[in-house]
Amino acid sequence: MKTLTLIRHAKSSWKHADLTDRDRPLNKRGKQDRYLIGQRLREMDIHPDRIFSSPAARAIKTANIISDLLDYPRDQILIEEAIYMQGVDALLELIRNFSDQWQCVLLIGHNPDLTTLTNDLTDAHITNIPTCGVASITLTTERWCETESHLCRLTHFDTPNQLAPGRQAGSSASSHLQNGR
Repeated sequence: MKTLTLIRHAKSSWKHADLTDRDRPLNKRGKQDRYLIGQRLREMDIHPDRIFSSPAARAIKTANIISDLLDYPRDQILIEEAIYMQGVDALLELIRNFSDQWQCVLLIGHNPDLTTLTNDLTDAHITNIPTCGVASITLTTERWCETESHLCRLTHFDTPNQLAPGRQAGSSASSHLQNGR
């Protein structure tokens, strides 16, 4: 069974108005949340065959720490332009071209594309994947090229707010989902 794990980049800083959107760094909370989510993925025994990241600095920094925590070599993270706010069609084209040898792929990117893609593939009703939120999707096919709308199942959804003790939860989504909901 193929698993696609979508991760929205960790929270970025807006301190430096002179930086382009691609160059914005992570803020303090973002740096903490990427460890929290990476540790959660490690607890879930996730072993990605490939990790793809948007070329934006905040996405790459998120991917680097998550890859470290999952014992995935940083130099094998694939930076992909199609993930940088190119729309759901670009993401689907990328996914449909994944090697069928890969069983588990992580994709670190941006909203609104990740939320829209999750809802489209799974019929989930997620309002927003927050920064550093994770949606794991199980395909109903053994071939990535057959990835289609409404034919996948949302098997897991986590947010940093759900995992951080004492933090106000921003979502009522369950950490473990059953029956795709």
